[in-house]
Formats: sequence, structure tokens, C-alpha cells
Amino acid sequence: MNKLEKLKTLSKKLNDLRRVSQRTQKETAEILGITPSGYASWEQGRTEPSLFFVLKICEIYGISPNELLDWNIAD
Repeated sequence: MNKLEKLKTLSKKLNDLRRVSQRTQKETAEILGITPSGYASWEQGRTEPSLFFVLKICEIYGISPNELLDWNIAD
């Protein structure tokens, strides 16, 4: 999986997790302590969160980084 595919997978996962939790982008951004536009750029696949925010997102949703990033040892 190349970087673009990984970014698309991450953005879809962020969107899915947020929708399942029934939060808006604005609410999610507030929980993370970032701007709504910053969060939206992650969901749109324009940018990616830093490791700090990856871990914070995992904590919020109760998942592991492997689950969020869809890591596979073969990748």
C-alpha cells in the first residue's frame, strides 16, 4: 500500500469513527484541541495527524494505532 492509499484509508477510518460516535467534525476537533478545519483536512486526506494526535484519537475511540492506521506487518 503506497502513501496515498494509506492516507485515504486513514481519512475514511476517521470519518467512519466520528460518524459512529455521532459527533460533528467541530465537536471532534474540540475534543482533540485543534481547529475544525485542521480536523477536516485529516478526514479529507489532505494532511495526516502527527503521532501525538494518532494516539489521542485512539484513546478517544478506544482502539489501537494498528486499528486506526490499518497496519499490516506485510506492508
